[in-house]
Amino acid sequence: MESTNTIRYRGPQGPWEGPMFAWRPVQDIHGKRHWLRKIYRREKNRMVWPQQGWEYGTIFDYLRDA
Repeated sequence: MESTNTIRYRGPQGPWEGPMFAWRPVQDIHGKRHWLRKIYRREKNRMVWPQQGWEYGTIFDYLRDA
């Protein structure tokens, strides 16, 4: 039986950076699009070269991973 209190490995992402302003539409990690508002971003995979891109999130994602 699997415990519900386990911590899941989320991969080798970097720390959240921001807040920054979304001048262009971006899609966050939940699939919602944000435009003309404050967002946070982090690197998708810091362990590889070249850089794999960015993931975007809201203040709630930032606080959840803090």
